[in-house]
Amino acid sequence: MSQLLTHVVNTVTAAVTTFNDYPFNSMVKFQGAMLGASDAGLTLLDDETSVEEITSTMGTGLIHFGTVQQKRCSDFYLSMRALGDVTLRVSVDEGEKFEYTIRPLDISTIKTRRSPIGKGLKGTYWYFELECSDYFDFDAMNIAAVPVSRRL
Repeated sequence: MSQLLTHVVNTVTAAVTTFNDYPFNSMVKFQGAMLGASDAGLTLLDDETSVEEITSTMGTGLIHFGTVQQKRCSDFYLSMRALGDVTLRVSVDEGEKFEYTIRPLDISTIKTRRSPIGKGLKGTYWYFELECSDYFDFDAMNIAAVPVSRRL
């Protein structure tokens, strides 16, 4: 049995979303309706059961914030709208992933939410991943990163 893995790239923000076992090679919103395309043709994504099974995941890749100096990140800000909680996973220098929960405020408009990041984390390369198993839309993310001064 083969596993389907679909990657969607936002061409404006370069954010990547991954869908596991999702049988479409592309998606589009056309006249207010979501359509999925595959070798079998177009499928209208209008029933709630197909939407509930989707778990979207997107990751940043490794970020060094323009310097190879170690840094600490105190807060993660996400401008989003979602039906359910969003899981934020953070890892430093390709180490263990730490999870945080971002709770949405209102589904009708995009709101900026803040998630504090553990104070003990510091490193050169940071990775951030977002996951939501419900409706999720985001506009921007901002990360408060501060270089750590070197000690002799």
